[in-house]
Amino acid sequence: MNQELLSAEFIRERLPENSLLIEYFWGEELAYRFQMGQQEISIEKIPLSEEMLLALDQTAAHTRKPDMSVEGLSSFSKHASELFEALKLPDPDLGRYESWYIVPDGPLAFVHFEVLLSRYPEEELSARIPAQAYRKLPYLIQSQHIQYLHAASLIEKDSDGIGSLLQNLAAFATNYDGLLQLKHNKASAQEIGKLVGGKTYLDQEASEKKFKSEANNFKAVHLAVHGNANVEDPINAYLDFGKAQEDDDGKLYVHELYSLSLNSRI
Repeated sequence: MNQELLSAEFIRERLPENSLLIEYFWGEELAYRFQMGQQEISIEKIPLSEEMLLALDQTAAHTRKPDMSVEGLSSFSKHASELFEALKLPDPDLGRYESWYIVPDGPLAFVHFEVLLSRYPEEELSARIPAQAYRKLPYLIQSQHIQYLHAASLIEKDSDGIGSLLQNLAAFATNYDGLLQLKHNKASAQEIGKLVGGKTYLDQEASEKKFKSEANNFKAVHLAVHGNANVEDPINAYLDFGKAQEDDDGKLYVHELYSLSLNSRI
């Protein structure tokens, strides 16, 4: 395993213009936030206080199962804005960066940064109907483009643009029986293949085993398959490729994905 440390210059050379890298390290009593832009670099400690951990837990809970009551709206607004502040994220209203590259660690890997609130929405909470208030909250996604990375070393400038990226695509569309059938998955996979070029795997050929052996050869992968979420144990969520074949059970689990070496960027 290559454990060579990356220099700031190495990362900065690969960081696109007007972009910010935000990386976290999660320890036992403290977390650390590393932040780098073309003209800045900083490191800050984040105390893992009871208040911070509560904000993290409650924000994640609301994301998994939104509470549309007045009390639920108030709780989400409080904790999502507190978590934004606790994670020492920059003020998106300053408009200094077009994109944030976030490298989470520990339980932050299960946080949807897009739904964090950049401020406490006191004015928005005056709406009498929670559903209307939820639409008006200052979500981070409204002002910031966010991308996630497993490591800072995965930052790569797309000098040739998105068009060149999509010339190398694999599309998988599995056939399902009965009520599980996806009516248009094969048609959509074939159409995408025609539009951008690449290879299309359909029906029995769109198997878990085929994905594991072929996906690494493509820069972009389209999956027209069922997925099964596991709220209690997210690492055991899976993509359903249908019937089992030989050594594979037809279910590609999250922990299996982490063990694959994929070149795909989309």
